[in-house]
Amino acid sequence: MCSGIVWGGILLEVVGMLSGQWDGPQIFLYGVLSGALWGTANFIVIPLVRICGLALGFSLYHIINLSWGYCLSRFGLFGMDRDVGRIPVMRDVGVFVLLFSFAVLFFVDPEESPDESESAS
Repeated sequence: MCSGIVWGGILLEVVGMLSGQWDGPQIFLYGVLSGALWGTANFIVIPLVRICGLALGFSLYHIINLSWGYCLSRFGLFGMDRDVGRIPVMRDVGVFVLLFSFAVLFFVDPEESPDESESAS
C-alpha cells in the first residue's frame, strides 16, 4: 500500500510537469516525515505480531496509535492547536479504560492445543 501511494504521487508529479501546468515537484516536509513514520509502523507490525501474537500485537499497535493521537490533540504537541473536546473528561476516561484493558489483555495466557505440544516434542 505504501509503495502504491509513493508511485501514485510520482506519477501525479510527472504528469503535472509534462503538461506544463506545474513548475516542479512540491515537497512538504511534514508530509514526507509522516509518510516515513506511517511506512515504518506498517513495516514493524508484522514482526510485532509474530513476537507477541495476533491479539496482543495488534492491540499494542493500535494503543500506541491512539495514545499518540490523544496526546497530540489533548496537549497540542508539535505546534498543533489544543482540542480538549466538548467533554474532556469523557476523552480522558476513554484513554484510561483503553490502557487498563490492554494491561488486562497483557496478562491473558494463550491456550495451546494438544496438537501443537505433541509436534514440538
